[in-house]
Amino acid sequence: LVTALGLGLGATFSSLCAWLPILAKLLPMVFRILFFVSGVFFSLKNLPYGFREYIIWNPALQLIEWIRVSLAPAYPADDVNIAYLATLAIITMTSGLLLERQSRKRFAT
Repeated sequence: LVTALGLGLGATFSSLCAWLPILAKLLPMVFRILFFVSGVFFSLKNLPYGFREYIIWNPALQLIEWIRVSLAPAYPADDVNIAYLATLAIITMTSGLLLERQSRKRFAT
């Protein structure tokens, strides 16, 4: 899922950058913020519940929590949802490939 989500997001945003060049400047800033709230430095169970319901939408956080579960099976990961990640990966890959097909002429120039 990590590879599929990365490929989908990369294809989607690179195709969108062909149409909206300002995204090339904005996306690194947004991704940096998402990285810091992704759970690399903290676990989801240590966050207050009010903040947890918003941060759980971050797919990087979901992936990191699933990696923690795979390393330590007793790790509590009740809030993460594998169906959410799979659906998001399929949606981003589909939209990325469709957008790439539409912006192919723009990439050639």
